[in-house]
This record gives sequence, C-alpha cells and structure tokens, in this order.
Amino acid sequence: MGRVVDRSQLAATLIDAAARLDLVLVERGGELVGARDEIVAQWLLGDRRVRRSVRCELDDATRIVRWHEYFVERVRGIAPPTFTVQRTTISGTRLAGERRDASILGGGRVDYGVIRDAAEERVREAGWRFDVEMSP
Repeated sequence: MGRVVDRSQLAATLIDAAARLDLVLVERGGELVGARDEIVAQWLLGDRRVRRSVRCELDDATRIVRWHEYFVERVRGIAPPTFTVQRTTISGTRLAGERRDASILGGGRVDYGVIRDAAEERVREAGWRFDVEMSP
C-alpha cells in the first residue's frame, strides 16, 4: 500500500488515469462520471452503438472508492450487418474479457476491465479501498 492521499489528489489521479485510456471523467455532484462510445457502426438505415458509462464515488470519511461501470448497446433504425466476437468471464461483481464488432461501416472493440483495473491500481497506491458495485 502506498501513502494515503486526500480525496482531491485521488480524484485528479483517477481523472488522469482515465484520460490516458481515452475516457474523460468529470466531477459532478461529488462523483466522477464519464462515458464514451466504444463501438460504433452506422449506415443510412440506422446505427449500433455500445457505450461505456462510469460513475465513481469517493468517500473521504471511510477512504473507500465505489466503482460503477456499465455498458449499454443501443440500436437506432436498422443496424448494419455486424460480426461480433465476445469472450467474457464474471467473477462476483467483476466482468472481464472483450468484445469485437466488425462491420463494413464501422465497428470497434471493448476491453471490459481495462479502465477499472487502471483505476483500482491508482486507488490502492493511494491507500484507499476499491469496491466494485453492480450498476442498474
């Protein structure tokens, strides 16, 4: 365990770690929140998107970070034909693995644990506890 840092230092560290992985976290209502489209495939008839959303609560009194991360797939209109390969494992509240979508008009890749793992490493180095919580 590293040295214990205060909430504002930890928040800045988490914002920086997420930015290095192309996720913009902002402080809103005492929490860090962010979202980005991981997979985008679109054509004239519609589109398909997989969006990662993150909410991170930093409790200064207990030195606990509560991590909420979820993925939502949305289809508008008629999605383009897409080939998807997904490999996942679930252990308790932790989802790991990846998903790859390929389409003539887009696609992308989701690594389910990469941002959470980077955040957990920074939190533990700061001397705080990291809890992953299921999100609705």
